Amino acid sequence: MPNWCWSTIQIFGSKRDTRKLCELLRTPASEFDLNAAVPMPDDLIDEEARGEWAYEHWGVRNSSVADCRWLPRRRRGMFAAAAVEVLTRWRPPDELVREMTRRFPRLVIHLSYEEETPTRGFEIYERGRKIAAIYTDGRGVLRKDKGL
Repeated sequence: MPNWCWSTIQIFGSKRDTRKLCELLRTPASEFDLNAAVPMPDDLIDEEARGEWAYEHWGVRNSSVADCRWLPRRRRGMFAAAAVEVLTRWRPPDELVREMTRRFPRLVIHLSYEEETPTRGFEIYERGRKIAAIYTDGRGVLRKDKGL
């Protein structure tokens, strides 16, 4: 039985880029479609190879998101913010977030997550890089990272 991980992904940037990213992630098949955002190659034949690829490119071992809830978008002038909460197995989809800021370099994305264990984290991504992070085990700060 997996430990579940709740993640909140906040997207900040221009209205145009924010809308395009939200449209990419939301498909008729899923409210938060990892495979639509970063497609898994068709030539991966066994479960182990698919799991390794998913972990490397999405940060999670499979494309199934157990639950998803989009929060209302906020707009001010030329800027917009969107947020989505997703429930995944074991860990947050951090590699997907990194890839989204690589594809949309004018967006900044905040990823906060809470696992069933006391582990929690907050990371900021920009231009395909994690630029700041803080992690805790529920008893205190484990690690702060700046300018990664």
